[in-house]
Amino acid sequence: MGRLVIPYLTRNGIVNIKFRCLQDHKCEGHGKYLGLPGRNNLYNVQALFDANDTIAICEGEISALVVSANGIPAVGIPGASSWQPHYKYVFQDYTRIIALCDGDEAGRKMGVFLQEKIGATVVNMPSGGASRLPSRYSLYSRITRCVSDSSVFSSAGATSP
Repeated sequence: MGRLVIPYLTRNGIVNIKFRCLQDHKCEGHGKYLGLPGRNNLYNVQALFDANDTIAICEGEISALVVSANGIPAVGIPGASSWQPHYKYVFQDYTRIIALCDGDEAGRKMGVFLQEKIGATVVNMPSGGASRLPSRYSLYSRITRCVSDSSVFSSAGATSP
């Protein structure tokens, strides 16, 4: 059974590490993710420094990687229910927060929660997250349907497709 190693990096080095199952199955008998006990960090915190006034929050590390690779600074919450109360302070200086939520029940609940707690604009992704979108254009078109100001890409430091 192979696993993808997902390091949680900061400017000071690795602060957490997770391991994702690579097999295409329901992960019965073992978890889809394994990690260090008692650790609950935001993923890809470098995006907080790369962003201008817009930041995206994704459900999961892989979605955060995909969104960031497509030019929109994004951090990942390791699962819809893993928000920590102190995270709200991390996002208080951003004028636009985009929550890219998976298209399942947990993702919808996460969207409502982030909208209520930090005023995020919710963009629903397909089940499985942003990594399921076929192209950069698909990602951008989903965002622009939910965010009325198309300057979201330039304010995030990205260029539109």
